[in-house]
Amino acid sequence: MFRLHFNRMILLSALSVILGVSAGCARYARNVNTLYEPAATARGGSGVLYIVMPAGRETLPSNVKWVIGTVKDHDGMEIDKIFSPRSPLDIVQSALSLELRKAGYTVQTVTAKPAGPVREIDLTNAGIVLDQVSSLADLKATCHMDVQLDAGKNGQLIKKLHYESTYSNTTVKDRDLLAGTVLQEALHSLMEKAVPEIVRVFEK
Repeated sequence: MFRLHFNRMILLSALSVILGVSAGCARYARNVNTLYEPAATARGGSGVLYIVMPAGRETLPSNVKWVIGTVKDHDGMEIDKIFSPRSPLDIVQSALSLELRKAGYTVQTVTAKPAGPVREIDLTNAGIVLDQVSSLADLKATCHMDVQLDAGKNGQLIKKLHYESTYSNTTVKDRDLLAGTVLQEALHSLMEKAVPEIVRVFEK
């Protein structure tokens, strides 16, 4: 009876190890989103500012997901994709809108350039690459962003703007929080560069 109980304990322990290894291969979030909190400290904006995002580049219906990165194991082999329910342009546009409102602007988001004497930010391109390394010994996420903007006034281009940011984290151990945290911090870094310059461009 003791031997049967002992053998059962060994079997359960072995199963736990196997399940643990299998779970280790899935120590990551496949779907990433973030509730953005403004971080830039720029002030001095006033009046209406349009943010133009090209039609067709906005977030599509909820059954469509955007691939924004990959998951690799400790050997550097790709084991999965990382998905977002929002497009990279939509993620950047949403964060930029919040930051510019905080800076003092009344922000209007549109998909076509408005006519008349207006000020506008044209989001010409936004790239987000969020990669994770997931193994029993390592859990790391890195997010790189590359954003291009055109600042315009009364139908005329004022300045072309280009910003990049990269953020990595290995300290957040919650697999459901890591990718979202890295995405938000990369956005914060980019907005801290972009928003003060946008205010200077329009308010000088």
